[in-house]
Amino acid sequence: MKQSVAVACADLAIVQKIDHALAGEFDVRICRSMEDLHTVGSTLTDTDSIIILNSSICPDDPTMRDAIQFIQSQNPMAYMVLISPDDSPTEWVELVKAGVADIITSPLSEPEILLAVRQAFDHANLVDHLRRRMAIETQKSVLDRIELFRNYLQSRACVHQPLSPSEIRIFFPVPSTDAISTATLASVLGASDLNTLTDKLGRKPIALVIEDEPEVSKLIRRSLAKEFNTIAAHSAEDAIQLMESNPDLDLALVDIGLPGISGDEFVPSLKAFNPAMPIIVVTAYPEHRLILKTLHSGASDYLLKPFQPGILLQKAMKQVQNHLAVRFLETYLRSE
Repeated sequence: MKQSVAVACADLAIVQKIDHALAGEFDVRICRSMEDLHTVGSTLTDTDSIIILNSSICPDDPTMRDAIQFIQSQNPMAYMVLISPDDSPTEWVELVKAGVADIITSPLSEPEILLAVRQAFDHANLVDHLRRRMAIETQKSVLDRIELFRNYLQSRACVHQPLSPSEIRIFFPVPSTDAISTATLASVLGASDLNTLTDKLGRKPIALVIEDEPEVSKLIRRSLAKEFNTIAAHSAEDAIQLMESNPDLDLALVDIGLPGISGDEFVPSLKAFNPAMPIIVVTAYPEHRLILKTLHSGASDYLLKPFQPGILLQKAMKQVQNHLAVRFLETYLRSE
């Protein structure tokens, strides 16, 4: 029995090329509309199915995410391959986090399509994909609870009474009476900006900048200086030494072209040393395989050179705000 590949694409030329590449080896099911995707997608509930997505089926980005969310609702561990219409990686990070496992860029070649699907069905590759999905879903669950908690705090802003343990119980396990006070928890997790978080935690977040070009390193550190304390490493060896002497690091920014070892190869070492620390990869090369590899190995986001200092600060603050909120919550729950 052939393994199934669902192709969600409205572009007839792309559909014909994919069908020609795969039909001899796989059971190809064509979805030319969102309605087709709902019909076919609801039957693809096992790991013997691969979904190939193209933005032509849903011209605007929210609809693409809706398609991904629908597939995830049918099978949270679905293996999805994105056919990207160009080499722009703007939305790749969020789409990978949403469930996309691989990306094929234009111009399409039939051998590349066939190779991508064969690799997708490789057992070891599927296991790695499932492991990544489990890690992402676990983190997403925590962040979703925090977001719901923040929304609840906003909705009860007119209630002039302290937050009660019974209200906390709706979102998180109940701590003991000796734990961090519910008022402090509400203040920290309800924070909508990094300053509130860092004020409650008593210090600025610490960012490790791993960049071998001194001028670029200085630019990154200047860009972060308002909200972060920064320390600089110019090689992987320097970074390891600094991590050993600074166990409370909150963020790492890693150049993809480090001397002696590429940034994508170094990311797993950073995650092994500090699994919870978010990592932003900095690169001048928007090559989709390289970006995919860094995201799959544990990076939280990436930044293209040349970059705008404001964009860098925005990305760093987003990563660290979530990181500090989750860490504070874990400290709270360990106190029960």
